[in-house]
Order: sequence, then C-alpha cells, then structure tokens
Amino acid sequence: LHFSPGEPLLMSSGSDNSVRQWLMDAQEGPPRLLRFRAGHAAPPTIIKHYGNGTAILSAGSDLAFRVFSVIQDAQSKELSQRNVEKRAKRLKIRPEELKLSRVIALDDCQVRERDWANIITAHEGDATAYTWLLKDAAIGEHALTPPPSALREGEPPPPVTSVAISRCGNFGIVGSASGAVHRYNLQSGRHRGVYRPVDGGEAHDGA
Repeated sequence: LHFSPGEPLLMSSGSDNSVRQWLMDAQEGPPRLLRFRAGHAAPPTIIKHYGNGTAILSAGSDLAFRVFSVIQDAQSKELSQRNVEKRAKRLKIRPEELKLSRVIALDDCQVRERDWANIITAHEGDATAYTWLLKDAAIGEHALTPPPSALREGEPPPPVTSVAISRCGNFGIVGSASGAVHRYNLQSGRHRGVYRPVDGGEAHDGA
C-alpha cells in the first residue's frame, strides 16, 4: 500500500498481480476504484517505464512480455512471439513450452521506434538477445547471437546477462556470462564488434 503525498490517492498491489489506484474523495464511506492495471498470470519480475513514461514494459514468471498504457487500458497488450498459440495447437503442446524463457534484462529507445526494433531483451539461460517492435507489439526479425569468430574456439555462446540500446537507437549492446560485451546493428541485426581491453581477453572477468 502507498499513499500519494498531499493527494487522496491510495495505490495497492497484491498476489493477483494487479495494481489499483483508489480515490478517497468522500468524507464518509469507502474509497472508490479509480483505475487499475492487470494481465500477468504470475508475478511480474521486471518492470520499466517506456520513453516519456506513458507506457510501462513488464515481464513476468508467466513468460509474458507486456506493455501497459498508463493513460488508456485498452492500449495495454501482450507482445506477440509470433503464432505461438497456432504452433502449440499443431504440435499438441502447451503454448508455454514454445515461449521464450523469463526476461531478466531489457532496454528500449524511442528514437527509432518507427523505423526498426527499439526494444531488446535478455532471457534466462538463453545465449541470444531478442529484439522487439513496440509499434507492431511483436518480436523483431533479428535475434542477436555472436558469430563463431567472436567466441573462444570450441566454446558455445554463453548466456546473455545484460542488454542496452544506444541513445541514437542504432545499436544493441549485449553482455554475456563470460564477461564479453558485443555490439549489433539493430536495423540489420549484424554483429558489429566486441569490446575488448587493449591487452586482449573479455571486457570483464565475470558476467
């Protein structure tokens, strides 16, 4: 529970994974529900304001990646992972078995949101970072995985642990469990280099 300072507004959240705002404008009687946001079937684990704060990006243990509008709830939706329901039905399995693992890190940039993917995510235990187009509310066409030439010989790509988008919106930066930091062009999805110290090795000694 949280009261807004100087205002008759109470915020509440609970195990139903919703957030509710209550208005206490009557001298007597109960407060009335002013607005609420809900949608996750399991607890959200990462939440971030998008752009100028008119939207919220949210991911949870239900493997859903959602955008919530703080102005109109009708604009809130789950970002599509491309025909998961249809593929699951055809394979006779649960949709959750085809979804990406839980989001552990994300970043966004509004500058190029009308041109190409403008959100990037890292997923638990996954060696690939994924791009998303908020304007289409869907996963992007480019999955970001380092080429063999950027890896130690014979080693598989390590899991992604952190992500960022350059403020110009052109580049996605991906950090991994090995300590490596890679750069990708978000328009083409191409690998554009790895950050290394002058004496070689990885950018960091750990994730």
